[in-house]
Amino acid sequence: MQLVVLAGGLGTRMKAITGDTPKCMVDVEGQPFLCRQFDNWERKGVGDILICTSGDESSIIQEIEDHIFSNGCKEISTYYEKAPTGTLGALYAARDYLNERFLLTFADSYLTCDFAKVEKAFIQSDKPILMTILKNKNNWVQSNVLYRAGHIQMYDKSLHGKLVEYIDYGLYGFSRDMLNGKKGPADLSQFLSEKVFKSDDVASYVIPEKDRFYEVGSPEGYAETCEYFRGKK
Repeated sequence: MQLVVLAGGLGTRMKAITGDTPKCMVDVEGQPFLCRQFDNWERKGVGDILICTSGDESSIIQEIEDHIFSNGCKEISTYYEKAPTGTLGALYAARDYLNERFLLTFADSYLTCDFAKVEKAFIQSDKPILMTILKNKNNWVQSNVLYRAGHIQMYDKSLHGKLVEYIDYGLYGFSRDMLNGKKGPADLSQFLSEKVFKSDDVASYVIPEKDRFYEVGSPEGYAETCEYFRGKK
């Protein structure tokens, strides 16, 4: 199944560390983070990858071209927007390049889960959207998913309370049909929040707690990610 990777975003929280470098290109223990992502996706058996980027992200495109040249991988492609239109707007814009069903993630999130199991769960769900969640209990960042009786009841970044123990893991199954007839700036998290609240379109998949995520979207997350890779040397 195709993996679509959103690599836009201004990365304002990381400016002190990255400067003008896109956050997914920040150095993590001697390698650009995106390079570590390629290695991870390859180990997970992901072959067909579309990276959506925007603005002046020439370093991302150069890294992709270098990786293809060095590894002979021809199943990595890019879709480039001149101006960012948000996490969902990027999908609207890239619709013609998307497979009928695809997995979706972010370039600044390193996921240790089994992608094949998520893909299988998405297919078996027979839903147009699958959302992965992790029992977080506010351990890494604030939990934002109310999950009960095998279903996501609410999803909102402003959620809090004792019953809100899960977090959006950052990997989704998506049907291209959900993007039909839509265009312009839009936010993915808001779209998902509305779908969870108003419809029965969203399936859920609980990621095992051992398969936590690492990210470079914040200075705290970046420090944890560097520590994780130092431990793997």
